[in-house]
Amino acid sequence: MPKRLLQLCSYHSWWSEFVKECFQQIVRNYIESNSALNTGILCYEPIDFEEFHKQIKIDLNLKIAFKKLMHCLNYQYFTFTLRSRKGAFTSVMRAKRRHK
Repeated sequence: MPKRLLQLCSYHSWWSEFVKECFQQIVRNYIESNSALNTGILCYEPIDFEEFHKQIKIDLNLKIAFKKLMHCLNYQYFTFTLRSRKGAFTSVMRAKRRHK
């Protein structure tokens, strides 16, 4: 591989990791700033995912895909429930398996 291409690939992976970490920190700070949500998490109560997704979009004016938010919550070991989206999480897990 040409040296420039290797530099671009490493920059891209560094940048995507940086963006992912920033997003995770934004979500964590949002949860910690919302006392009711934070208390629920500390008591091991699952987050209503659809409601949380709507709430974070409105409060932070943040446009985010369902799957990215699911992965972020999973990565930080937050428990959530899916009410209306039957099979949504299983499709995420299937997509993960396909990319390995």
